[in-house]
Amino acid sequence: LDEHFLTFYEWCIAVSIPLAILSGGLTPLIQAVLATAIGYELHRIDIIANTVAVRDDFQSVYETGGAWKVMFHDDSIYGHDKTRTIREGVSDFSAARETDPLFAKQGEDLVKYCKQQELPFTEFSDWRDILKTTQDL
Repeated sequence: LDEHFLTFYEWCIAVSIPLAILSGGLTPLIQAVLATAIGYELHRIDIIANTVAVRDDFQSVYETGGAWKVMFHDDSIYGHDKTRTIREGVSDFSAARETDPLFAKQGEDLVKYCKQQELPFTEFSDWRDILKTTQDL
C-alpha cells in the first residue's frame, strides 16, 4: 500500500468525499491490507470486489481444495481477475471509461490503454499526486 494513501484517505474523510475501491481481487485480502493502515475506520471505504465463502462440504483445513471458494462479483472476465498484488488489474480497463477523473500510474498498462483508447487521464507516481490533483478540483 502506497505510504501516502493514508493522507489521501484522511483528506477524503475530512472533506466528506466518498472513497471506493474497485478491484478484481478478493474483498477479505483488500480489507486486511487496509485495516493495517486505517484500522477501525475501514467501514468508510466502499470496496467493490469479489468475496469468499466457506465451502459447503468443508471438513478440515488439511483437505485438498482449501476451506473457501471465490464468490465472483460478476461473470465477466473482469470479475474473475484474481490479482495477487495491489496495483492495476484488468478491472481498471473496464472502469476507465466510466471514471472522472481517471488516474493512471506511471509505467503501468492503464497509461498505455488510455492513450490507445484516447481516454483523458492524469498520470501519477504516488498518492501525493492524486491528493494534490484532487484538492485542486
